[in-house]
Amino acid sequence: MIRLQAKDADWKKKTVWLLDGASYHRSQETRNYIANHNVKVVIGGPYAFAAAPVEYLFSGLKNSDLNPEGLKSGKK
Repeated sequence: MIRLQAKDADWKKKTVWLLDGASYHRSQETRNYIANHNVKVVIGGPYAFAAAPVEYLFSGLKNSDLNPEGLKSGKK
Protein backbone atom coordinates (compact mmCIF):
# COMPACT_ATOMS: atom_id res chain seq x y z
CA MET A 1 0.00 0.00 0.00
CA ILE A 2 3.00 2.27 0.41
CA ARG A 3 3.63 2.13 -3.35
CA LEU A 4 -0.01 2.90 -4.09
CA GLN A 5 0.07 5.83 -1.69
CA ALA A 6 3.26 7.17 -3.30
CA LYS A 7 1.73 6.92 -6.77
CA ASP A 8 -1.71 8.33 -5.92
CA ALA A 9 -2.60 9.75 -2.51
CA ASP A 10 -6.34 9.32 -3.26
CA TRP A 11 -6.20 5.67 -4.36
CA LYS A 12 -8.40 4.51 -1.47
CA LYS A 13 -11.21 6.82 -2.58
CA LYS A 14 -11.04 5.40 -6.10
CA THR A 15 -10.64 1.72 -5.23
CA VAL A 16 -13.03 -1.05 -4.20
CA TRP A 17 -11.70 -4.51 -3.39
CA LEU A 18 -13.85 -7.31 -4.75
CA LEU A 19 -13.59 -10.39 -2.53
CA ASP A 20 -15.23 -13.70 -3.26
CA GLY A 21 -16.32 -14.57 0.26
CA ALA A 22 -13.74 -17.30 0.82
CA SER A 23 -13.24 -18.18 4.47
CA TYR A 24 -9.99 -16.21 4.66
CA HIS A 25 -11.79 -13.16 3.26
CA ARG A 26 -14.32 -13.39 6.08
CA SER A 27 -11.75 -14.09 8.81
CA GLN A 28 -11.35 -11.77 11.76
CA GLU A 29 -7.79 -10.97 10.68
CA THR A 30 -9.01 -9.80 7.26
CA ARG A 31 -11.86 -7.84 8.80
CA ASN A 32 -9.42 -6.11 11.14
CA TYR A 33 -7.11 -5.26 8.23
CA ILE A 34 -9.98 -3.78 6.23
CA ALA A 35 -11.15 -1.73 9.20
CA ASN A 36 -7.65 -0.53 10.13
CA HIS A 37 -6.76 0.47 6.57
CA ASN A 38 -10.10 2.07 5.73
CA VAL A 39 -10.60 0.38 2.36
CA LYS A 40 -13.91 -0.22 0.60
CA VAL A 41 -14.82 -3.88 0.12
CA VAL A 42 -17.56 -5.71 -1.75
CA ILE A 43 -18.01 -9.40 -1.08
CA GLY A 44 -19.55 -11.19 -4.04
CA GLY A 45 -22.15 -13.87 -3.67
CA PRO A 46 -21.27 -17.55 -3.74
CA TYR A 47 -20.45 -18.97 -7.17
CA ALA A 48 -20.68 -15.50 -8.74
CA PHE A 49 -18.26 -16.31 -11.57
CA ALA A 50 -19.74 -13.73 -13.95
CA ALA A 51 -19.56 -11.00 -11.30
CA ALA A 52 -15.79 -11.35 -10.92
CA PRO A 53 -14.11 -10.31 -14.19
CA VAL A 54 -10.72 -11.62 -13.04
CA GLU A 55 -12.17 -15.14 -13.19
CA TYR A 56 -12.19 -14.83 -16.99
CA LEU A 57 -8.46 -14.11 -16.92
CA PHE A 58 -7.82 -17.05 -14.58
CA SER A 59 -9.88 -19.30 -16.84
CA GLY A 60 -7.82 -18.29 -19.85
CA LEU A 61 -4.59 -18.95 -17.99
CA LYS A 62 -5.76 -22.35 -16.78
CA ASN A 63 -6.72 -23.39 -20.31
CA SER A 64 -3.51 -22.22 -22.00
CA ASP A 65 -0.08 -23.75 -22.25
CA LEU A 66 2.00 -21.59 -19.93
CA ASN A 67 5.19 -23.51 -20.76
CA PRO A 68 5.12 -24.25 -24.50
CA GLU A 69 8.89 -24.87 -24.63
CA GLY A 70 8.60 -27.50 -21.89
CA LEU A 71 11.17 -25.79 -19.70
CA LYS A 72 11.95 -27.53 -16.44
CA SER A 73 9.97 -26.17 -13.50
CA GLY A 74 9.61 -26.94 -9.82
CA LYS A 75 6.80 -29.36 -10.53
CA LYS A 76 7.44 -32.94 -11.58
